[in-house]
Amino acid sequence: MTRTTKSTNDSNNESSNADTLPSPLPEQVSEDDVLDTPASVAGVEPLDLAERARKGRERVSRMLREFHGSGSAALPMTIKLASQVAGLVSPLTGESEVPAERLNDLAYDVSRGLRTLVHVAVALRESVEPGESEAAIKSNLRESRDELEQVLRQLEDQK
Repeated sequence: MTRTTKSTNDSNNESSNADTLPSPLPEQVSEDDVLDTPASVAGVEPLDLAERARKGRERVSRMLREFHGSGSAALPMTIKLASQVAGLVSPLTGESEVPAERLNDLAYDVSRGLRTLVHVAVALRESVEPGESEAAIKSNLRESRDELEQVLRQLEDQK
């Protein structure tokens, strides 16, 4: 590793500390040299948050485009997109950089995925054993029902 050159002020400070601090051997690098080295020398670059956000929006838009109308992929893709959907619409402005048509298509596909999940829940209801998991399952289903009813009311009120 190459050593960086210090300013004259640092050199003056070093000479006053020369009696107390041992100087590193030529093949060694001091901690100060490492800390004074710009991060770019080690290949570290600052994050371009705008570029990163743009790439994320492009990835989500591409996934939405591939997702819509895929039929059998509705449920797995809904689950895959669940974590990313929250970032599509700004909580501050209520606006999205994803076209409204794509969001509408996503809403349609998610509603189909929900119907599929209901069929899965119906098929599994006989397998639910009494106990803590049964109580948790019932609670999750009730909360989902309540939230879906609220969304449905909001959609009906928009008319």
